[in-house]
Amino acid sequence: RLSCVAAGCDYTLVACEQGSLYAFGRGEEGQLGDGTHGKQRRPQDQILPVRIGGNRVGGNRAIGSPTSRNRDSGSLEGEEYAGQLVVALAAGCAHSLAMTDDGRVYSWGANNMGHLGQGDTQTRAFPSRIDALVGTRVCRVAAGEYHSCAISDSGQLFTWGSGLFGRLGHGDAASRTYPKLVQALADQQVVSVSGGLWHTL
Repeated sequence: RLSCVAAGCDYTLVACEQGSLYAFGRGEEGQLGDGTHGKQRRPQDQILPVRIGGNRVGGNRAIGSPTSRNRDSGSLEGEEYAGQLVVALAAGCAHSLAMTDDGRVYSWGANNMGHLGQGDTQTRAFPSRIDALVGTRVCRVAAGEYHSCAISDSGQLFTWGSGLFGRLGHGDAASRTYPKLVQALADQQVVSVSGGLWHTL
């Protein structure tokens, strides 16, 4: 049984209740999370769902590659993700977010505007945990075309990625490569967020 789905530009993410995560569609920016990317003659496009997964631990499918370290993405894989259950997904134009049942957030795919929240603009073809959110239990995630959003269980809103047209809510048009608290809403209890093409609600 499916637990959640998300659709980006030309690709789809699907999570199952038992913990398996699948992706299909266009994958040239690494947005499928299965390790494929590049602009070859599109052999990385998946007509049928491909599983994003590593070691099976405790009956759950781990997120990420089964290898100890993915040299291409620089992300730790395998044991770090053991037993993680995906409970929410978000997809932008070519980047993906997954939230696990313990409130961790992982990102992968295109990253030219820093919208993976990893502190750089390097594309990642495997899920990588967003370390800047460690210690914050996230309960919601959202993705715009080139920006990302997360809400903590205490109602704080964090945004990152392209700040063009002020879509991050930080009072300027600067891009951020790390999640940043939206100070204008710091005294509010945010319960939902949605990312659009040029704006956020």
